[in-house]
Amino acid sequence: MLKYHLEVTPLALLLTPTNLATGIYEDDRLRFRYEVARLWEKQARDYIDKVFLYPFLPLMNGGEELVEQIDTEIYENDNLSMDYKADLLTATAIFAGLKDKKLGKWLVERRRDIMIQSPVYEFIEEEGIKKGIIIGKKEGKKEGIEEGKKQGLYEALSFVLEIKFGVDGIILMDKVKKIESLEKLEKIKEAIKITNKIEEIEKLI
Repeated sequence: MLKYHLEVTPLALLLTPTNLATGIYEDDRLRFRYEVARLWEKQARDYIDKVFLYPFLPLMNGGEELVEQIDTEIYENDNLSMDYKADLLTATAIFAGLKDKKLGKWLVERRRDIMIQSPVYEFIEEEGIKKGIIIGKKEGKKEGIEEGKKQGLYEALSFVLEIKFGVDGIILMDKVKKIESLEKLEKIKEAIKITNKIEEIEKLI
């Protein structure tokens, strides 16, 4: 407003149904008006020609039916860089998962080879590892610090192996659970971050 003298419209983008956003915030000193975009009220097909909005389409009315088409449109679009495709597909999978976890998981398994190039996907992996470590700390209070760390690593590795390698990762986890060495589990965790080949992980087991 100050630099370009343009009107600014404050906008709250609501991903899932809620009645909390009214369009007005008010307290003893401030009254603030903003627009509310309720995605579930939008018709997904109205935005099928806008690639930059594809991640949000699964949250719109009828969006679940378009996920496979969205996936194909992104994957086959020659005008998009591979990095952009990775970001779009990863974001689409995340938002599709808000509507239907199975749908989000299906998309991850379908395009994992591209998604792993996205920093967002890497963030998901890191969050999975953190989640496992937190669980491990909680378990540690009951079973001892070392055992707790081990359980935390099991949780983290199980999450990341499934996300990154799908069914093959789940099968491999059966072998990982037999490993007692914390050092070895840590090496596997670090290896998963840098390799896209499950064979490299198998060599460490």
